[in-house]
Amino acid sequence: FVNRVVSRIEHRKMLENQQVRRELTQNIAHELKTPITSVKAYLETLISEDDLPVALQKDFLRKSLSQTQLLASLVRDISVINRLEYRPDFYEREEAELGEIVASVLDDVALHLEQHDMTCHSDIPEAEIIGNKQLLYGIFRNMLDNAILYAGDGKNIDIKVVDAGDMYRCTFADNGKGVPEETLPHLFDRFFRIDKGRERAMGSTGLGLSIVKNAINFHGGEIEARNLPEGGLCFEFTLKKK
Repeated sequence: FVNRVVSRIEHRKMLENQQVRRELTQNIAHELKTPITSVKAYLETLISEDDLPVALQKDFLRKSLSQTQLLASLVRDISVINRLEYRPDFYEREEAELGEIVASVLDDVALHLEQHDMTCHSDIPEAEIIGNKQLLYGIFRNMLDNAILYAGDGKNIDIKVVDAGDMYRCTFADNGKGVPEETLPHLFDRFFRIDKGRERAMGSTGLGLSIVKNAINFHGGEIEARNLPEGGLCFEFTLKKK
């Protein structure tokens, strides 16, 4: 009897995994369709129209490059999520210092912050962790990119890390406009976008926060998001030290 019950549970899990993979495949196909269709249309026009003005030709080439870059980002992000969910052993662990990782992220996005008149303050004590530097970088980079996209120009971002025994408690908050309350449960869903057209136009794959959640789970932590009463969005998450 016990063997039959275990067998049924395993069979149910197998069917659920197959359903998840089918849905993921369908979502990927849908996401790839838009940029591929755009690039195809631009290139077909360039090939078939001999008398296109040079300025228009360059504009079509720029748009094709932009869509190609989006495709490359999609393939990269899909690869990261698949490895995190099905091959987490792919990512090696080593000693890492959270303050150094956040400093590296801030250095890489400094120009974007300046362009949007945004400032970021980090309060991170000495915080050693045994983890994957690439994934830890991705956690803070994706949240910063998300804040730049949504918080609004002239806003502030605060990153804080607190030692909590065998883990670190982290907060990442901005004083922007927040998000609609009904979207909070879906922020970490694959391909979820609040403003699909605007986010695609800005190069968002819709996978950034899903990567964040999976990377935090990889490090033995959890994450939640909430709107702040005074305005803005706050992410609270944990990371195990080892």
